Amino acid sequence: MRTIFWLWVILFIPFLAPAQQITFDEYRRRADACLAREDYACAVQNYERALRIRENDAHCVDGLTQATQALKKPKPPKSKPPKPVVTNPKPSTVTTPAIRAFLVVTTDLPIHVYINGGTRQFVSPNDIAKKLPLDAGANLVVIKPTDGGSDGFEKTVTVRASGNQLLKINLLEERRAAEKQSKSNVLQPPTNALVNTSPKKDENPPKNDAPMPKNDALSEELSRLMVAVKGGTFQMGSKDEKPIHTVVLNDFYISKYEVTQRQWRSIMGTLPKKLTNNGCNDCPIEQVSWNDVQEFIKKLNLRTGLNFRLPTEAEWEYAARGGAQKSNNTVELKDAGWYRSNSGKKTHPVGQKLPNELGLYDMQGNVWEWCQDWYDPNFYAKSQVNNPVNLAEEKYRVIRGGSLDSGADATTLTTRDGYKPASDNGYVGFRLVRN
Repeated sequence: MRTIFWLWVILFIPFLAPAQQITFDEYRRRADACLAREDYACAVQNYERALRIRENDAHCVDGLTQATQALKKPKPPKSKPPKPVVTNPKPSTVTTPAIRAFLVVTTDLPIHVYINGGTRQFVSPNDIAKKLPLDAGANLVVIKPTDGGSDGFEKTVTVRASGNQLLKINLLEERRAAEKQSKSNVLQPPTNALVNTSPKKDENPPKNDAPMPKNDALSEELSRLMVAVKGGTFQMGSKDEKPIHTVVLNDFYISKYEVTQRQWRSIMGTLPKKLTNNGCNDCPIEQVSWNDVQEFIKKLNLRTGLNFRLPTEAEWEYAARGGAQKSNNTVELKDAGWYRSNSGKKTHPVGQKLPNELGLYDMQGNVWEWCQDWYDPNFYAKSQVNNPVNLAEEKYRVIRGGSLDSGADATTLTTRDGYKPASDNGYVGFRLVRN
């Protein structure tokens, strides 16, 4: 009898331990994230668990079907790169130590760098100083904008390998100079053919030597709607996004609103084909990839003469928390954002909900927002303290804030997720930042 008793204890005691309850929204969020990362096995597992809690949920059924079909598709064989052909190799009897020399590159626009015709290397304006290895002797360096240099602003320089060689690229200045030169080359009509219709009191307007943006309605609008964020120290992360760690940020400006459909069309000329609220000019732009956003920012900066960019993940969370106000945003979600429970599964015009302490709208919900960083779930454990940004290339870019289809648990100020930078099929938009 004693043996039977202990056998019963061993078999049934584990079932008495309390299990951690995971909500339907959490399973659904995990499944959506797995599907976006093309981790179809993970997506199937989480969609099935969500459907056990809420049967016949249309979103989960569709996602499960999509993930299951993707798993059944055979993966294309990986093509092996061709082996380099070496012609008439000469034997070498003398070995010389490699010269440790680097080209240190800074740039004001995204560029591709080719050293001696080698592999293309990407350099971003957010790279404080990117180091690229040089070969011994003279190096032919070709610099092109990320559009391939189609606008004629390709640069070629020769750099000798001798320690660290600094190369500073100022494409914006060169383009402005080229535009100015182009305008000066246009033949002007004779001065006596000009008629001055302005009154005399305006003949000599007061001088203003301060740098001003180009006289452009969009640049004036975007500049007017930027909010100054005083830099400071805060604790980034949460119990779900670990570890909580100290971050120190410089001052910056951030858009009061997400970029709208009207603003996107003003720069890009067209709108994405799939929008949840097509024709809503003041709704946030969505269904745009990270790469699309970089093209938008490049064109915007050329048009306005300003230096807009995406926020870093740390800047985004600091601003969402209320910055130096240190209130961690006391506005309740239902009053602050559009999410699954109140959105009607479509975007809404920006600025309809309550702002946070900095006066920023829609930091929670409406659309996810792209950040500059690459997404690494373990980045917090190795993040630097001052102005952190993850520049180590990964598979995904960071998105923050949740969207119109997110549950309350995914629409928080600290929730992190990643999305492929080339993906343009999600409820993802963005807001702008300036230094």
